[in-house]
Amino acid sequence: MSFSGTFIYERSEGLEQLVAKIGGPGAVENFKIFHRTRPHVRATRSGDSFTYTFYMCDDNIINTFKIGEEFKETTYFKDVAQSVVTISGDNIMYVVSKLENGNSFNREIIFSPEGSIIHFTESKYGTKATSWYRRI
Repeated sequence: MSFSGTFIYERSEGLEQLVAKIGGPGAVENFKIFHRTRPHVRATRSGDSFTYTFYMCDDNIINTFKIGEEFKETTYFKDVAQSVVTISGDNIMYVVSKLENGNSFNREIIFSPEGSIIHFTESKYGTKATSWYRRI
């Protein structure tokens, strides 16, 4: 399975509540823009580096990382996190992120030929969410 490709946001369950729990000022409003505009993500791989670009309206968010190495991530709700990505098998990524405001959350991203499903868990309150992306 490829971790690369282009994915369009389809829907989510519980994500606005999760963003409200973990995000800084303006995070919920940024999420509402994200949800309303149905952004897409382009994921590329070059050697051991991955680049994920979120295209939202006129705003692009670019994060580049290597598996197992901490990196500074800008979230699509515009907060900054220190994150580490690991891989399980050929279709699952795990992301552990700690935000500058002290909150943290984890993501399990399951890739398939049809798209990806992201399961979120916020650490402090146990808030969970899921989002779906279609591969285009």
